[in-house]
Amino acid sequence: GSLQDNIQAALVDQLQTRLGGDLAIAYPWHAAVRPDYQLLLDVSRFDAQGGEFVLQVRWSLLAERGGKLLSLQRVTLREPIQGVEPEARVAAASRALERLAEQLAAAVNRYP
Repeated sequence: GSLQDNIQAALVDQLQTRLGGDLAIAYPWHAAVRPDYQLLLDVSRFDAQGGEFVLQVRWSLLAERGGKLLSLQRVTLREPIQGVEPEARVAAASRALERLAEQLAAAVNRYP
């Protein structure tokens, strides 16, 4: 699949783990689904530079009812690449996505 699809699938998996069950779904969802919150992500950087992997994202958390903006953040996450093989870069990217998922889940959990 595309990089965008892979990032989306990884984040949804991580959010499901952190939020419990199937509480996180990717857009587009079925018309009958009415999520409580919506996370909008704009990934501006997802690459290796030197000995580290860099993930830069601007994200927004909206309350689905009324579309109220609850949080707006810009984060840059850096993970060391431990090794020279391609798998080391993939592992660093995965760790960066896990850290992002932790931040996103924490933001969602702040709101009842």
